[in-house]
Amino acid sequence: SGGQRSRTGGLSVCLAGPDGRVLGGG
Repeated sequence: SGGQRSRTGGLSVCLAGPDGRVLGGG
């Protein structure tokens, strides 16, 4: 995981994966 936000929204970085996708969903 990096310091990038999800592309689908502005969710937390914890929920965002290395690709910037949301793993936990919104």
